[in-house]
Amino acid sequence: MSSLVTQLRNPRQARSSLLVDCSVHGGCSTRLRLRPDSVRGQLITSHGVKHHQDADDTQLFLVMRASTIRAGLSTLEACTRDVKRWFAENDLLLNADKSEVMMIGTPLNFVLRQQSTRSPSLTPTLSSKLKSLGVIFDSRLSFDTHVAMVCKTCNYHIWTLRHIRRLLPLDVARTLAYSVVGARLDYCNSVLYGAPTSSIQKLQRVQNSLARAVLQQPRMSHARPLLRSLHWLPVSQRIEFKVAALMYKIRSTSRPAYLHSLLLNHISGSTATLRSASRPLLHVPRTRTVYGSLTFSVAAPTSWNSLPADITNAASLTAFRNRLKTFLLHHTPSGMLRLVPP
Repeated sequence: MSSLVTQLRNPRQARSSLLVDCSVHGGCSTRLRLRPDSVRGQLITSHGVKHHQDADDTQLFLVMRASTIRAGLSTLEACTRDVKRWFAENDLLLNADKSEVMMIGTPLNFVLRQQSTRSPSLTPTLSSKLKSLGVIFDSRLSFDTHVAMVCKTCNYHIWTLRHIRRLLPLDVARTLAYSVVGARLDYCNSVLYGAPTSSIQKLQRVQNSLARAVLQQPRMSHARPLLRSLHWLPVSQRIEFKVAALMYKIRSTSRPAYLHSLLLNHISGSTATLRSASRPLLHVPRTRTVYGSLTFSVAAPTSWNSLPADITNAASLTAFRNRLKTFLLHHTPSGMLRLVPP
């Protein structure tokens, strides 16, 4: 999920983006696997449109400026028309009812909604939100709808856990709680980096309720000691943990390449020997917008540079995760994660 948001939030390319989600009917999953050098991939890239392929849908990404909105929409229409033709030639059918277009940008960009976005090939409708891989993206990238869905699902499972908690040992209840609820809180949570404080607080209340249910504590009991006793990081720190762990994997393996290419080592302009010279710092690009500060190329290096040297210099991923969790457990949740209000 980190690459999708990077494409949508890249401030160096444009101020607004258009995402098309095309669902597919028919065919087998092996035929729907898209390789960069495939005929269909070359067909899409020939229009200057970026793409991403899942098992049952194709996602197209088109970056536009306000001055090129009409040309961008024409490009999108031509690309979707050729994609539909390719599917028809290979005995596959695009589901026009589930094909959607979502525009992402600042409030000023949404005056472009009045522009025609209906494609004669797919007839996609302009949507305010779009679901991809279980994550609901909205046009402002606030993830309010996604957070509301996660909270609703988690609260239901917490309610059912309370009914059977007295029948379970503590270790079983703890494992069950994390498997059913905690996994949902952690799923693709790196996209919530910089999400509004109100959204993070909603998820935190869910985690607090889960801790009370596992430890059979009253609903109004203070949750922070309960989280510490369970060795659970608060929601904001779990997001920071996910981003930092991803950074360590990228720096250690240089994979995936599309994320590794966004990272640059920090080069000091000073000739003096500094204490920071022994730390593997990364370059943080300058940005003038909130959207720019949330891109992977900015948020990930900022998070990485805020970690102590003994953590970033860990010899293995296991050692890195252990040191990072110990470090986060002894710091306040708001000490590292920068929450940007909408």
